[in-house]
Amino acid sequence: MSDTIWINIRNGSEIDCNEDDHSAMLALTEELDILAAKLGVKPLSAFYDYTDFEMNMSEEDEDEDEEMDGEPWSNDQADWFAPEEAHASVTAILAAVQDDPDAIKTGRWDKDDLIWELEDTLVELDKAIEAEQPFHFCIVM
Repeated sequence: MSDTIWINIRNGSEIDCNEDDHSAMLALTEELDILAAKLGVKPLSAFYDYTDFEMNMSEEDEDEDEEMDGEPWSNDQADWFAPEEAHASVTAILAAVQDDPDAIKTGRWDKDDLIWELEDTLVELDKAIEAEQPFHFCIVM
């Protein structure tokens, strides 16, 4: 499996995690950030958290037979963000991608997949806003 984005919502000491594949969003980070700048909204990469990714990279050096106790990282180690600003960014980017076929070059990625991922992201951000909980785009491998 390639690197992807999971959408985590912090619920106290727990995490509500959407583990759906958002690989197109991650692969197109640079293009999406350029589009965000053109639209005058915060780039999606500003909401990325690499804690899980970094922990997994450090585990590669550990003995494969060694089991971890509990979670690989705590909520306090991760970066969390208010969902409202991300919602505004995703909304603007999604509208631009849907309205203008030339808004972003997707390369080998299917534009419909990107649109689905952005729509799914809005659903999760709506949940975070309603619950008044912080979130992040968790980069996983």
